[in-house]
Amino acid sequence: MVKRILRWLLFGGILFFLAKTLKDHWQDVSNLQITGATFALLTIALGITLIAHIWSGWVWHWILRTIDQPRDGRWSTVVYLKTNIAKYLPGNVWHFYGRVRALQATGSSTGAAIVGVVLEPLLMAAAALGLAAISFSITAGSDWRYLLPCAVALVAMLVAVHPRFLNPVLRKLGIAKAKAQGLTVITSTLRLRSYPWRSLLGELGFVVLRGLGFMMTMVALQALQPSQFFPVLGAFSVAWLFGLVVPGAPGGVGVFEAVAIALLGHQIPSGLLISSVALYRLISTLAEALGAGLIWLEERIADFMTPVGKAKRTILLPPPKDETSQPASTPLADKIGADASTTAEAISPQSAPSLENSNSSESVGEPPTEYVESDAGADAPAVVTPEKDKSAAPILPSVLSQSAANEGEPTSQSFGPRKKRWPIGK
Repeated sequence: MVKRILRWLLFGGILFFLAKTLKDHWQDVSNLQITGATFALLTIALGITLIAHIWSGWVWHWILRTIDQPRDGRWSTVVYLKTNIAKYLPGNVWHFYGRVRALQATGSSTGAAIVGVVLEPLLMAAAALGLAAISFSITAGSDWRYLLPCAVALVAMLVAVHPRFLNPVLRKLGIAKAKAQGLTVITSTLRLRSYPWRSLLGELGFVVLRGLGFMMTMVALQALQPSQFFPVLGAFSVAWLFGLVVPGAPGGVGVFEAVAIALLGHQIPSGLLISSVALYRLISTLAEALGAGLIWLEERIADFMTPVGKAKRTILLPPPKDETSQPASTPLADKIGADASTTAEAISPQSAPSLENSNSSESVGEPPTEYVESDAGADAPAVVTPEKDKSAAPILPSVLSQSAANEGEPTSQSFGPRKKRWPIGK
């Protein structure tokens, strides 16, 4: 109860500060001019911010690999974009809850899922701190009063993400997140085994892209000097870091704006700064909503195309083997099969000798022999060759000459040399 009251008091104080700042500098804000080039640059800022969120989703699968929970990069990007918009709900934990559920649905234990989700904002915070230290150290130049604190912050960040120091923090934060979500887990066995260099550099790229989107928003309203590049980038990193770690503010709303105005108020005109902060909040929210909307649209298209793809396969592809192994039966095929089976049953093994003798007699040019019932006894097999229907036999044209036909059956003399016959009476 006390924590909830403190959160509301903090959030109310931030809103009061922003409202008072806007009231005091409203004249400066109203003097800014919006042109066609302004909308073009704001569109570029929106695209850069969207790319930053897509990149952060891809880096998340690198983070999961460090705790032996490998996932595909496309899967992690889809889940990240779908759940990131939920951080604007009261409590600022619902986007984490959605990612935990997504990991559990793909086989991760509750403890592993919570650690994989908690590790991401920790590396984001370390990357933002490191970027702020680098930016301010470049701005400070040779002034050791500013350079030394920046160097100490950078070294502290690099040491903090070492597995020896980061694993206890992961364990405590995992237990705290589990209590906030009503889960009971044991995270003592989950730990980093190596320094997460790749994941840390990936999150550093994410914060750089977000800073570039913020500066593009400012450039859309008014041009910046090259000397203002690193101070603005460093101030953005610190403001974004406070918006990430301060509890109770959904998506860091109000916290980021208040810290950015406080840090850049003496370097950037008030009207430009307030307008840039407000527009960038709109652009950031729109980019997150656009990312979630693109994933939703992709899923709807995939659901629509799935039955279309099945229909195409059914039409274009041949049927499976079990359907082609037995051809479809037709009335003509059934009739031919029935006739063949009847003929096979009519030819019995007892009729085999008759077929052999018939074939042998036909091979030497003798007429077929008719077998009749013999007197050997009742047990002797009797095979009778059915009479042929002469009317059914085809009538073939004769190919013999008239002289050859008159000679009758061939004899042994037929194969001797023939005498030449001379016609009589000539």
